[in-house]
Amino acid sequence: MGGPDRIEGLVVGAEPPTSLKTMTEMEEVVADLRGTGISVGASLTELVRPDLIAKGVITAQQLRSVVDGERVLVAGVVTHRQRPETRWV
Repeated sequence: MGGPDRIEGLVVGAEPPTSLKTMTEMEEVVADLRGTGISVGASLTELVRPDLIAKGVITAQQLRSVVDGERVLVAGVVTHRQRPETRWV
């Protein structure tokens, strides 16, 4: 029932919906990034690091010990782009 102190259609005393499932750390970071473009939580790379290691991806630190000419597998997240782009000669 409506009135000066009530919103039309509002039901007082109704049971609230069941609680939402708690988001995983990955879901929270992705939601932050989608919603704001930044996240104060873990980085995506940090969260998938075990999977990357299992696939043979090496870290930037490990690149220091790679022999010149050796093929490596790397991964990362683009955080900035250089403008204008670098021209390879």
